[in-house]
Amino acid sequence: MSSSKDVNALEEMDAVVENGHKTEGQTRRTSGENRFRRFVMDNLFLVCNIVGIIVGFLVGLLVRSVDLGQDGILWLGLPGELYMRILKCIIIPLIVCSVIDGTSSTDPRTNGKIGLVSLAYMIISNSIGAILGLVMCVLFRPGSGIERENTESGVDTRSLTTVDIVADFIRNVFPPNMVGAALQVSQTQYTPKEVVSLVNISGQLVNETATVMSRSLGTVNSTNILGLIVISAALGIAASQSGDHGKPFLAFFKAGAHIIFKLFTWIKWTTPVGSASLIAASIAGLENLGPAFRSMGEFSLLVVVGNIGLIQFVGLSVDFFLVRRENPVKLFMKGARAWLIGFGAINSTIPYPEYVRVADHFDVDPRVTEYVLPLSVTLNRCGSAFFVTAGSVFVTQYTGVGTDLGSVITIGLLGILSSLAIPAVNSSSVVAIIIILESMSVPTSGSVGLIMAMEWLNDRVRTTTNAMSHICCILTTWRLCKKSFTPVDTAEVEEKVSRL
Repeated sequence: MSSSKDVNALEEMDAVVENGHKTEGQTRRTSGENRFRRFVMDNLFLVCNIVGIIVGFLVGLLVRSVDLGQDGILWLGLPGELYMRILKCIIIPLIVCSVIDGTSSTDPRTNGKIGLVSLAYMIISNSIGAILGLVMCVLFRPGSGIERENTESGVDTRSLTTVDIVADFIRNVFPPNMVGAALQVSQTQYTPKEVVSLVNISGQLVNETATVMSRSLGTVNSTNILGLIVISAALGIAASQSGDHGKPFLAFFKAGAHIIFKLFTWIKWTTPVGSASLIAASIAGLENLGPAFRSMGEFSLLVVVGNIGLIQFVGLSVDFFLVRRENPVKLFMKGARAWLIGFGAINSTIPYPEYVRVADHFDVDPRVTEYVLPLSVTLNRCGSAFFVTAGSVFVTQYTGVGTDLGSVITIGLLGILSSLAIPAVNSSSVVAIIIILESMSVPTSGSVGLIMAMEWLNDRVRTTTNAMSHICCILTTWRLCKKSFTPVDTAEVEEKVSRL
């Protein structure tokens, strides 16, 4: 009896072990499936964009074998055109709300020195990024050598001089109409005019008709981004100085920024379709594919080298060494999580808690972090400034319009100013490029697709640069303003850090 019971017990144990192995195997499979499903959901937007890019390339290559004509290419690129129109419709109110919200936090009575130092850092940082992008794209010319059909510009700018461009720049800083700044931009125009004069020929006076260019001040149907930035910044500063009367005004624009950002989260899911349409129409309209693929690769390589190689590894490392007198490797070791989060999320605002953690590690006063960081994530965009100026010059090289010195200088100035208003949303820098070029009457249809083809990579690269620049902005401001601060209560610091 005992032996049979032992045998039964052993069989039951074997069954339990076997079921345990099955259960464990099923658990592992279920866990693996859950991890895969979670990975797919977390990276669904990236996967959809990659699929859209691939589809756009394939459709564009297939369409090239069929002579669609200009009408066919128009319908092929219409979804992408609608996508860009929606982005342009939303980006302007978001820029206005973001600038007003960001500048309203600069209170010169309580945070004057911090505000000046941090703003100076942001302007210098954005300017360096914009100049680097401008110089590198002018030197290496990634957009040259592509054969395309000539596209006429909406305004004759052949007679414009550098003086005219600078004068127009100054005029647009002070728009005569706040609402009109969103619709029109001032631009000097030259129109032919016949002038009859008397000419002495062999002792006889003869009427001679000559055609001269008459200069006049006109407007172009585009967005005056200069005027919008200046007006919005002035309103934000004035509201911050108005006490309780300015609070409802600031609350309105803060809420507006959140609402429009919510719209962006919805619209971004149309990016795969828009990218596919733009890329397909762009490739279908190319006469020679070889130079186009070469130019896209060269431009993306230029963006990677400029952002990661020059700005991050050289510029920000030097800044960290001068500020901390420490090995710059510490900056990237402590900021690696923020770098990776920014790369994956394509948003330099999302790693906000990581910025606070890094600042706390380097013993930055929480009062500085609380004041500088919101301003930095709103205005500090050195990586985006590099991309905007480089991308704008790339398009001018591609179209052959606006390649003169005056236009390049204008792109640099507009790139610096627009970088202060680029919101932390996907592909907003591409929209800034379109606005800048359209304000200069440079055609963008057919050339944006080349930039969008590699936007999945370029956007991530410039986001990591912006993220590391936010950290350096906090450290630099703290270093220059440290002597102006009285020691803060340790218990108060620990309480604030614990809440984060």
